[in-house]
Amino acid sequence: MKQDIPEENSCSKAFESSELDPLFLNFQEHSMPRISAIDPQQAQGDAQDFLAAIQGKFNATPNFFRTIAHAPAMGRAFAAFNGALGATRLSTEQRELIALTQAGFHGCPYCSAYHVYAAGKAGVSKAQAVAWLQGAASEPRDQALARFVHAVLEQRGRLSDADLQSFAQAGFDEGHMVEVMAVISANVFTNFINLAAQTEVDFPAVNA
Repeated sequence: MKQDIPEENSCSKAFESSELDPLFLNFQEHSMPRISAIDPQQAQGDAQDFLAAIQGKFNATPNFFRTIAHAPAMGRAFAAFNGALGATRLSTEQRELIALTQAGFHGCPYCSAYHVYAAGKAGVSKAQAVAWLQGAASEPRDQALARFVHAVLEQRGRLSDADLQSFAQAGFDEGHMVEVMAVISANVFTNFINLAAQTEVDFPAVNA
């Protein structure tokens, strides 16, 4: 059965390497995966269908998708939700800023490496992508967005009136807040899955 897998946050093996401040990202290298990445050639049933759809969409089956293929219904749900984020008013660059802010906050090597790449494909310079990974931004509105995301993560959603006021003063409205929370939710899933599973990075990782 053919499944429609949205393209948002897709991966391939043709990634460029990136460098980060080793004092900032203390990632462990050569860790063994805790959840196996299913071999598409050995997959069966729904997992086989899911991975076949990923292969058909991206011409690759990255280890993140092979990992979540253990629960193919959740993989399809994630793909649908993540794909819907492209319909928000947040630009691709803003969604990558959110993703990189989270990857840096949680210290996720898989997500950091992918989103540095994805931001570059969206036209963001490597220096700016690394800055986003460190929670900084050069433009005032981007900085306000990064601060808001960091506040959500650090305070676990218990935002202060000042947090909301700063967000609004940067030109974001209540709808933007819902959209930002949705992007955060999608990236919490990828961060936590990849950290817990110690997913093997199948493209050049950021240097630790």
